[in-house]
Amino acid sequence: MRQPSWERYETAFAAFKAQAVESGSFRVAECPLPPKGMVVEDAPDAEQWHKNLQRALLRWHPDKWATFEQMLSDTGERERLKQLTEGMFRSVTRAKQRGFGHVRFPARSAGLWAEEM
Repeated sequence: MRQPSWERYETAFAAFKAQAVESGSFRVAECPLPPKGMVVEDAPDAEQWHKNLQRALLRWHPDKWATFEQMLSDTGERERLKQLTEGMFRSVTRAKQRGFGHVRFPARSAGLWAEEM
């Protein structure tokens, strides 16, 4: 469940976590994800970016999800949770390696490259 903005993502994640703890169960498909292409929240400076990075690393570290994994009785759901957390943690780690101020270039699209044809 990709969220359109960081504000919505943070709200959805807090609600997801509270509901899962309260009910003692959840589905992996219900887990909110950050906006596409943004595993670490943008920041105006390097200091704030490092704080955001640390928060993302702690949120998606697979060991932090052990209590949630115990809530799942289905082995397929457990495997999906493992894939999700490991994949998100790898993405955050790659963002850390790129560092603050990394510029993503947009994917090629017909409109962007139409003048070259």
